[in-house]
Formats: sequence, C-alpha cells, structure tokens
Amino acid sequence: MQWKVSNNISLKVSAYFAITPQAMMAGGNMQANFSGGGGPVSFNVFFKMGADFIIYWKPYHYHASLFMSMTASVSIHLLFIHTGFNLDLSANLNVWGPSFSGNGVV
Repeated sequence: MQWKVSNNISLKVSAYFAITPQAMMAGGNMQANFSGGGGPVSFNVFFKMGADFIIYWKPYHYHASLFMSMTASVSIHLLFIHTGFNLDLSANLNVWGPSFSGNGVV
C-alpha cells in the first residue's frame, strides 16, 4: 500500500503471511519519506522498519528478524557556502530458538 500524504510526505507499507504443513511465516515493513525546504536549505528524512518471522512445526524452532533504519540529510547553499550534513542510524535484532538466543547490532 502506498500513500502520498502531501507533496512532502509519502508512506509505503507491505505485509505477507503464509502457512504450510511445515511452517508458518509472516512479516512486513513500513517506509516513510519526508522532503522539505527549498531555496537555500533543503532536507530529507527517510525511515524504514520491518520484521520477518518463521516458525517450523517439526522439529519445532523459530527465527525472527527485526530492523529499523533512519537517514536524515540537510543541504545548505548560501552565497559561497555549499555544504551538507548526513545522519544514518540503524539497528537489527535476530532471535531464534527453541533455546532462546539472539544478537543485535546498533
């Protein structure tokens, strides 16, 4: 599903689900984008998050992955000054089992 909220903001969402005799899986993600400014100063923000899960019946075990990322940028163009700034943040988490285990990265 996509939705252009305004000239500056857009959203995108997707999801899935499946079940079979061996397993069940589900997941989805969401993206948001914001662009603003104009003239000498402009900026963009992009955000994305999502999750994926799978569960197997025999032998019982599962795996889940979750993620999030955000990117922001600013551009400045004034007279003789032309510069920009970027910021990137992200995090990932993976868990599995049946002996609950996992790892994460920020």
